[in-house]
Order: sequence, then structure tokens, then C-alpha cells
Amino acid sequence: MEPKSINVLDISESLPPGAAKLLDVRFGADSDWNLIARYSNADEAISVVVESPTAFRVTDEGNLIWYWSMLSRQGGPWGFVYELEGSAWLAEYESSAASPRSEVKHYLVAGSDECLEVLSETQPVVQRRN
Repeated sequence: MEPKSINVLDISESLPPGAAKLLDVRFGADSDWNLIARYSNADEAISVVVESPTAFRVTDEGNLIWYWSMLSRQGGPWGFVYELEGSAWLAEYESSAASPRSEVKHYLVAGSDECLEVLSETQPVVQRRN
């Protein structure tokens, strides 16, 4: 089931999908229960930080054909971080959670080979360093 819409977030800062390679994902007591995903893009280090995510998963971008197809049909915009509205994963969370929170949103970070999907009440923060 495709989401109703995919919206690129301004925090993408002109990074096209596939520009950054996922290096690692950290979550747990060492990161104060924040999700930290590290990427590399040529000579630039990129971190995506999500405070206290509800859930996350890493998926091979090839398994997200619906994402690429829907963006093509929408005519873009292409970017690095998206919000997906009306996604199947978000609907599954909302129907299965003991007390679903309406503030939870579905975010997608498009890496070169892997995509990071996050359900969270807080928007991801992108940090870039040369």
C-alpha cells in the first residue's frame, strides 16, 4: 500500500536521494535513547538524529519501489529526508498501539543503498560536517 503523499523536508539541504551512504545506526542507552544514523557523502559527514523515536527500520532501497514510483508520478521533489503521509506502516502502528499518538509521523531518509524509516513525534535533524 502506497502512502497518500510524500513530502521532501527542507532539512534535506539539496541532498539528492542516493547521495549519502549509510555507515551505521545507533540507538540505546549510549545515545540517550535517541536514534543517530551516520552517513557519508563524498568528503562530507552527515548525521541524522531523531529524539526518542517510536520505531525505526533499515530497508534496502530496492525494496521501496513504491517510493521511487510515487515520487516519479508526483514529479518529485527529490531530496534526502521525506515525510510520508498515510503510509501502511503508520496505519499499522496506529491500529496496533495500545494508545497511539496522533503526533507520530513516518519519516524516510533516502540513502544510496539503504533507506532509514522512522516513526516519531519529532522531526529528524540533519547535521553536516566537512
